[in-house]
Amino acid sequence: MYAKIGISALVLFSIISGLNPVFASQPLGWGRVKMLGAILETACAIDTESRDQTIDMGFIPTVQIIRAGHSIDQPLTIKLVNCMQAKKSKNTPDGQHYQITFEGRNDTGLFGLNGDAQGVALQIVDGEGNVAIPGLPLPKRNATQNEMPLQYSLRLVSNHKLLLAGEYFSTVKFKMDYY
Repeated sequence: MYAKIGISALVLFSIISGLNPVFASQPLGWGRVKMLGAILETACAIDTESRDQTIDMGFIPTVQIIRAGHSIDQPLTIKLVNCMQAKKSKNTPDGQHYQITFEGRNDTGLFGLNGDAQGVALQIVDGEGNVAIPGLPLPKRNATQNEMPLQYSLRLVSNHKLLLAGEYFSTVKFKMDYY
């Protein structure tokens, strides 16, 4: 029975000391929150499964690069969803457009690789045959359908340096501009 009274007294003391005027007069701090943002009307959204992808280029014999100058193409699909029907206006008489820009380390107009392999770089080509150059937008396209899969091909191409076998990797980001 003494134990229950002792615990209750300790809890009661803690509650009372929390109301002590000395503690109450201490400032609790203050802060400020600034918020910025914008609400945009976009032509399309990028499907969440298309945002982060890993493409396995597989094993490529050096003789293939020597003979053909490039590897076999590997597909890359970026799926656009919730696309709005094109709206015509004075500024965009043929409707809303988008442009995709691929960004990565520039290796003489190709996407540079990291790792042990040398003498090759990554090339990205769209479905129209346009070659992506790091940091430069591909030609504009119309946003026309509710869902639009965008097809690209990835391949390793010779960068005219000494070809050395080894493992490699690269990170390429893409962004879409709507207007």
